[in-house]
Amino acid sequence: MSRTVDAGNSAYCAVCDELIKFRARIRAEQIICNVYAKNRWDRVEHYHPACYEEAGSPYGEPNG
Repeated sequence: MSRTVDAGNSAYCAVCDELIKFRARIRAEQIICNVYAKNRWDRVEHYHPACYEEAGSPYGEPNG
């Protein structure tokens, strides 16, 4: 899912391990992926859009 970064966001990118920062004047986007293991929810991973693309879109094309 692709969505804007909210104020107070404290998520780190799964690729570059940098904080996904909120910026008041820039509507930054992030990619959020619910990851399942053995058909059960396991975790959430956050990505900068460029990092997600660089990683080869590991969970497919984002929606939202």
